[in-house]
Parts: sequence; C-alpha cells; structure tokens
Amino acid sequence: MNNVVWHSIFALVMLGLVLLAGFIARANAQDNGVAPAANNAQHEITRCAAYFSVAHKCGEVSNAPKVVETYKKASDNMFVYMETLRKPAGMTTDAMLSRFQLELDRMWDLLQNSCTNISSAMTRHAKRCKYVAENPDKVLQSYLANGGR
Repeated sequence: MNNVVWHSIFALVMLGLVLLAGFIARANAQDNGVAPAANNAQHEITRCAAYFSVAHKCGEVSNAPKVVETYKKASDNMFVYMETLRKPAGMTTDAMLSRFQLELDRMWDLLQNSCTNISSAMTRHAKRCKYVAENPDKVLQSYLANGGR
C-alpha cells in the first residue's frame, strides 16, 4: 500500500480512538456524578444569567450607567460559565440556550414585564447570584460534594 492509504487509515484509527475516549470520558463523568453536578451548577448559573440580564435591562431604563455596566459584565460572565459547563453536563448548545430563554421568561413573569417590579427579582436572586458570579467554581464543587445535588 502506498503512503497516502496508510496515512488515511492511520487518521481514521486516530479519529476512532479520540471518539472512543470522548465516549468513555462522558460515561465516566455520568457515573461519578460530574454530569449531574455540572447540570445543576449550569442551571443555577443560567438562572443568574437571566437575573443579571433583566437587571441590566432595567438599569438601562432607569438610566443608571454604573448599574448597567456591572450587570452587563456579570451577565456576560455567566454566559461564559454556562458554556463551560454545557459539555460536562451533556447539554447541546440548543438546550443551553433554551434553558436560558425559559429562565429569562420566568424572570420577566416575576416582574410582570415591568422594571418597576425589579425588587421582586432582587429579593429572590441578588444575594445568591452575586455569590455565584464571584464563585462559580465553589458552586460546582458544592454540587460535586453532594453527589450532583
């Protein structure tokens, strides 16, 4: 056989090994509680992303530039954390974005679509979401320590 054929076979074998390793890693992650912990942490982070997005939008309405900047940055960071935990949780990008949309809809329902009611979201989410934003690694560690719950 010529070199091109051997290189093609080698590439296919390597691709197969990489796919197998990914499958095994995913199975092990699900077995040792990583997937449920990542899923629960990702869900909590998504809820906070929705909270910060709403707070950001309401800050724009109230013309509070510092508030807008703080909540925008927090919201952007939450999206990075959401994406980081998406794969270990076994989620598709579509599932992650759909979860965010559901949380965002819940947040606006809580406010009855009016920033006048932002205190409803703040009393329920501000303290925990501040902690989550500052300590996403501790949030995941907590879920891991509790078997994913």
